[in-house]
Amino acid sequence: MTKAGDRGEEGERLNAGAPTEIDSGDGPTRIDPKAPLATPIGTGRRPAGTGRIRYRIQSVLGRGGMGEVLLAYDPELRRRVALKRIREEAAGHEEVRARFVEEAQITAQLDHPNVVPVHELGMDPDGQPFYAMKEVRGETLGDKIAAGTTSLPQLLRVFVKVCEAVGFAHSRGVLHRDLKPANVMVGDFGEVYVMDWGLAKLLGSGNDSRAARIDTDRYESREALTGAGGIVGTLSYLSPEQAGVGGDLSRASDVYLLGGILYEILTGTPPHLDREGSGKPALLVRIGSEPVEAPSTRAPERRIPRELEAVARKALERDPAARYAGVADLQADIEAYLDGRIVGAARYGALETAWRWVRAHRPVVGIALAIFFTAAAIQVYLIVQEKREAAAARARALALDPPGMLARAAGVLREIPSDPTERSSPDAAEKESARELLEELRALSEAWADALRLDPSDEAVRRGLYETLLAMGRLAEASEDYTLARFAFGQAAGLSADDGEASRLKSGVEKAEGALLARHRQRIEFLLSRAEEGELDPERVGREAYEDAKIELASYRERQTVEILVASLAGITERMRRRVRETVLAAGEPDAEERQAGAGTIEGLESAVGAWMEGRVPAAAGGTPLRIPEAQERIVQMAFDRIANREARRPRERHRQASAVEILARAQGDELREKGLDGRTLLALTCETLGLLGDPRGAVEALGFYLWTELDESRAVPAGIALVRLGGEGSLAETTLLELVGLAAGIERPPPWSIDGEWWGRVKRELARRGRRAGAAAPPDSRGATDHLRRGRILAAQGDLDGAIAEYGRAIELDPRLVKAYLGRGAARQEKGDFEGALEDQDRAVELAPQEAAAFNNRGMAKLALGDLEGAILDYTRAIELDPLYMDFRMNRGNAFTQRCDYAKAIEDFDRAIELDPQSAVAWFDRGVACYYAGDLEAAIRDYTRAVEIDSGLAPAFDARGRARSDGGDLDGAIADFTRAIELDPASLEPWLHRGDARVAMRDYDLAIKEFEYVLSIDPRSARAFFGRGRARLGKGDAEGAILDFTSVLSIEPAWGAAYNNRAYARFLLGEFDESIADANRAIEIDPERPVWYVTRGEARAAQGDLAGAIADHTRAIEIDPGLALAYRNRAGAHLALGDLPAATADATRAIELEPEIADAYVTRAAARRTAGNLAGASGDVDAALVLDPRSARAHLERSRMCEARGDRDAAIAACARAIEIDPGFLEAWDDHVGLLERAGRATEAAEARERAALLRTQRDRKRR
Repeated sequence: MTKAGDRGEEGERLNAGAPTEIDSGDGPTRIDPKAPLATPIGTGRRPAGTGRIRYRIQSVLGRGGMGEVLLAYDPELRRRVALKRIREEAAGHEEVRARFVEEAQITAQLDHPNVVPVHELGMDPDGQPFYAMKEVRGETLGDKIAAGTTSLPQLLRVFVKVCEAVGFAHSRGVLHRDLKPANVMVGDFGEVYVMDWGLAKLLGSGNDSRAARIDTDRYESREALTGAGGIVGTLSYLSPEQAGVGGDLSRASDVYLLGGILYEILTGTPPHLDREGSGKPALLVRIGSEPVEAPSTRAPERRIPRELEAVARKALERDPAARYAGVADLQADIEAYLDGRIVGAARYGALETAWRWVRAHRPVVGIALAIFFTAAAIQVYLIVQEKREAAAARARALALDPPGMLARAAGVLREIPSDPTERSSPDAAEKESARELLEELRALSEAWADALRLDPSDEAVRRGLYETLLAMGRLAEASEDYTLARFAFGQAAGLSADDGEASRLKSGVEKAEGALLARHRQRIEFLLSRAEEGELDPERVGREAYEDAKIELASYRERQTVEILVASLAGITERMRRRVRETVLAAGEPDAEERQAGAGTIEGLESAVGAWMEGRVPAAAGGTPLRIPEAQERIVQMAFDRIANREARRPRERHRQASAVEILARAQGDELREKGLDGRTLLALTCETLGLLGDPRGAVEALGFYLWTELDESRAVPAGIALVRLGGEGSLAETTLLELVGLAAGIERPPPWSIDGEWWGRVKRELARRGRRAGAAAPPDSRGATDHLRRGRILAAQGDLDGAIAEYGRAIELDPRLVKAYLGRGAARQEKGDFEGALEDQDRAVELAPQEAAAFNNRGMAKLALGDLEGAILDYTRAIELDPLYMDFRMNRGNAFTQRCDYAKAIEDFDRAIELDPQSAVAWFDRGVACYYAGDLEAAIRDYTRAVEIDSGLAPAFDARGRARSDGGDLDGAIADFTRAIELDPASLEPWLHRGDARVAMRDYDLAIKEFEYVLSIDPRSARAFFGRGRARLGKGDAEGAILDFTSVLSIEPAWGAAYNNRAYARFLLGEFDESIADANRAIEIDPERPVWYVTRGEARAAQGDLAGAIADHTRAIEIDPGLALAYRNRAGAHLALGDLPAATADATRAIELEPEIADAYVTRAAARRTAGNLAGASGDVDAALVLDPRSARAHLERSRMCEARGDRDAAIAACARAIEIDPGFLEAWDDHVGLLERAGRATEAAEARERAALLRTQRDRKRR
């Protein structure tokens, strides 16, 4: 999708520091055609010098044992990033490289708000990996703790965010292993990030049997990285397992580390301190053998809350099994403390428990306190009374004979196999017996629960309740009442009497239920196969076997039964559709007799048949019927006529003339009998059983699709009756039925069947038998205005807009006040492009019905089409006022606001639309568009993602998300989205163009060219495709090809300024300076406010020797954009050529200030300083340039000239040779090399160099000519 007012041709800023220039179409883009991009990598090595870091290093943020983190600038996306790379001293270790790459891959895949996002993994010119991530501005949690200025609740809220990140990592199979306050960043705006996943371990490797869900290039255990028995982590926070004591690492190890962070929040110090200076070995022993000192003992002056101390001590237990079961439990206790609720790890007395409740329920308690003191005297009585009630409740439970009841349950259970896979389903008598006993157990459990509630300290009551719940759960499971079983075992597991047995039994319920479902599935599939094999055909084996099978199928009430039957029906439907398609397509080629009569191939039949079948889907049941164009409808009719004529020519059929539909219905029947199978019995059994099950989820849609496919009315009757049984009046099932005969309100299109046909007659009788009306609407009066109105709607739905307009007109003639006719005719006129006529109709509708919201909405659409944006917004607003709950009105106004660039108001409308219908993919998509143009790429991507989650076939949403991802620098994600959009809608050229643009941004020029050439093969006059290919060719260094493409663009769109500018630059590369200046002049005429277009002309003028003109152009560019470093750099070069050294130095310095990582700016300033005699300053600039770009030929040449100025001729010759080695076509360097060799007395070498320079000069001059 494209932004309002552009052609969608904007590209990426490829390399802002390079010496060449192309325009992406929406703004200038600077590229170096020879510079490779930092390439995404795995762990494999690449030779040095094969990559290029586009990032500009600004400062060092921090260093560790293996790596360092740098602050860098990304010129392509114009943002600061944090760049992590391996330190030079560790770069030679392959294992270190592997760990580093794995750290980047793990961090990138942990897509969580509290894990710092990774933008790119790449390789630098020396073949060493690096990765770029979001720059987090703030301080570490350790810094905040040390400063002592952050309150405890604030620190705890940060800790909760850390828990969320670690819990998410655990869910993806990743342990951090180095959690500590120093590895938690707290941003300036409160954002929290868990950093440094360099020691992360993938669960699923080593001894851990759980499957890891993070994918990296190294899946094996990484313990070898630390050496045998090595310690992984930070000593002051190590868990006993990490210290070599206490078994294998697990999620409990990270829980311990989180406990260490909490410990430091509470005490100000890490859990493990070597106060005595005894050294690392002794500290490791102590970590594994001694408990951590209590926080209140470590820091008695801090008055640490007892609940938080209990949480920290539980998390820091030496035994992993004694710690929190998971991060979520630890997090829950911290949140409970913050909310004033009961903390699970703490122990409270009765009074303190009450007080915690009071804190959590202050509004209620506020009222109670008003009468507290007047009621105090009653409390003693209440306590005594409570004990009496507890004793009475216990007596009531004992009176139910718990031992006898449990013994009877045990007796029943002894007869049932303990392994659920060995059980058979209980019969009706067994289920009834079990039900009675379950009722008794339920009564006993309630009695025990009452007693325990009144006296929670009574362990005998607790044990009685526990045993009763276990017996009830076991019996419920055996009776196949899995909901009750799960409830009983869950309640038992929550009692302190549980020793783990209840949890084990609860997990066994899933196995038992799975075994039952497997048995039922096997039986369902067996019965369906019997039907398909003909063993249940009522005409062959009698009705009884068929009815028994149907009753048995309907007895399996689980959801899977409907799913199996729906899948069966979908398979039959697909076979029938395929047979119809094949039969119609077979008529496309004439047979011998038809060919002799002059008939030929029916052209376009395949696409026409596809469109016809796409229209045969139920709109009511969620289908999207496509309107078949009139031309394609005629093609299908030609095939139908040919099918009918062929049938009529067959000798045995000449006594009757069958229609094409009848012939196709027979073909469907043949498909059902294919290979001797009885598909018709299977079809009837499937449909009738779906009706008996009474579960419409999925069934209504499947039955609707089948009925729109079926061409035999008698065969379709069971499905129709099933729909009757699946829904009452106004239901989706009934609307699906009525749509098939044209009686569904609000759905206007030609129905497949008649209200006078066999199918509707049978269905109508079933409706009457159930006391329901036979339709939501009666057939209209054929003589009235409403009849013409209805016919107009049908014709409009078929795409016959002229016919529809005529019918609406007749309706208006009969009833000039029929508002719906004006609305319909206006909509048809608008679709035809007659916007004035549409507005006239909608004006009349508003005049007749000033309270009709649809009239204002439709008029708004007409006004928008005529360019009256403000008028459209006013009409949409009135429609919303009249009907605030109709989502489409909000959507229309939101889109109008987007066109007006009022994105905040657009987003408000889309917010409300989403509230009205959270499942509207289009609403999420449209809000994403508004967010995108508002510049909020993250929000746009979220909305586009939600849109495709709701509708995975929404191709424009994938395309739009790709654009947003591309703008955000996620080019791989963008490519994936564009590819998916193409898969969903290969006919749309937009995603092809966008994918081509993305490939240009990735420097993948060959693939980009293929994308644009595909578009040109479909649309040979696509200016955007020529433009994109021109950019790609320019990126490859093919200036001649680029000129041809930009010329093609201008032949199609003569006023495209970016095409003139890019052609100007291509001509500049070829030395065609006059032509380059002429093109730049034209670009500037078209848009005189584009600064880089002046830069392009300035470069050409400088190459011609018009340095004053060049300076004027660069000055104008700076006036338009004072932050354009490129213009300062180029103007510095022109000043240098004129000998104005102070001006050259000042401009180069300003370019460096604006973009401190442009190597060429340092080289220009070095030349100015050298010429002025400031060799020390020049030397520093050359060194800086070579740090930024070690392969800068200009920097090496300038170093050569400095060495010559210092009298070091050998060094000068070596530096000049290096410049030539980097760029063998660098004529200026060859000329210097000749002079240096001659002055050194190396005549032979000088002669060879002179010959090479002359050859290069000849080639250059030939190109210019």
